[in-house]
Amino acid sequence: MLRSHDPSTHRPRSEADGTNGRQSAFDRFRVHVEGFIYLLEDFTWILLLGPLEDALDSHPPLSGDRVGHPIVAVHGFGQTMHVYHKMRRYMKTHGREFHLFNYFTPESIKKTVGKLDRYVDRVLEKTGAEKVDLIGHSLGGLVVRYYVQAGGGSRKVSTCITLGAPHDGTRISPYLPVIRSMAEMSRTLRESRFCRELNAMEKPAGVRFINIYSPNDFFVRSKGRGSWEEADRNVGVDFVGHLGMIMDYRFFDVLLRELRPAQQAGNVISMQDRHR
Repeated sequence: MLRSHDPSTHRPRSEADGTNGRQSAFDRFRVHVEGFIYLLEDFTWILLLGPLEDALDSHPPLSGDRVGHPIVAVHGFGQTMHVYHKMRRYMKTHGREFHLFNYFTPESIKKTVGKLDRYVDRVLEKTGAEKVDLIGHSLGGLVVRYYVQAGGGSRKVSTCITLGAPHDGTRISPYLPVIRSMAEMSRTLRESRFCRELNAMEKPAGVRFINIYSPNDFFVRSKGRGSWEEADRNVGVDFVGHLGMIMDYRFFDVLLRELRPAQQAGNVISMQDRHR
C-alpha cells in the first residue's frame, strides 16, 4: 500500500481491521514461509536467472518508441548488476531504455563515481539523449546521490531516485565487524562522517530527487526507515521490504509512475515521517 503517513488520520492496523493486532500461530508461520519463498526467488534471479538471461541476451527489445530518458541503475552493497534483470525486463516492456552499471563494492566512493560518470557518458553517446534518469538501490542510492551532488552528474541527470538507501546509515552494520573493517565504500553503510557530509550537501538545481522507502525495511537505519527529508519527494511503500524494491512487480508500477516527468506526476507530496 502507498501511504501518505498523516499522523492525524492514521489508525493502527489493529483498529482498522478489528483484529486487535492478534495473529494465529498458523498466520505467523504462513508469513514466514512466504517470506522464505520470496527470498529464494530473489536470490535465484540474482545468482542464476539474471546472469543466464544476460548471457543469452534474451531480454526483450523496447516496446515501441523510447519513452523518457534512458535509465541507468546502480546496485547495492555486495550485489551485482544482475539484481536489476526483473526491473529491466519490466521497464523495457513499457518503453523505458534500461542500462545496468556494475561496480566492485570495496572501491572508494570517488573511484566508483568516476566510473559511473564515464558509463553515463557512454549511454548518452549511444542513445543520443541529453540526460539520463538514475536509480540507486541501497548503497547504490548513496552512490547516485554523491555523483549528482558532488561528482558532476547534475549536468547529465534529470531524475535521481533512491530505493531503500541508508541516508543515515544501517541497522545491521554495528553487528558486522567484517563490514566495518573494509574499505571506504563499506564504511558508508553505518552512520558515518560520509553520511553526515553527504546530507549536508545542497541539492543542485535542475535535478529532481525522489526517495522511496519502506517502513518494513530492516536494513536501513533512520527515522521512518529511510525517509530523506531533503528529497523533493518522499514516497513510503509498506508492501515490500529491502529486496522487494528490486524484485516485486507491484513496486515497479510505483517506480514507473515516479519516473514520469514532474509535470505529469502531479503535485509533489512530502510524506511525513511515520516514526518521528
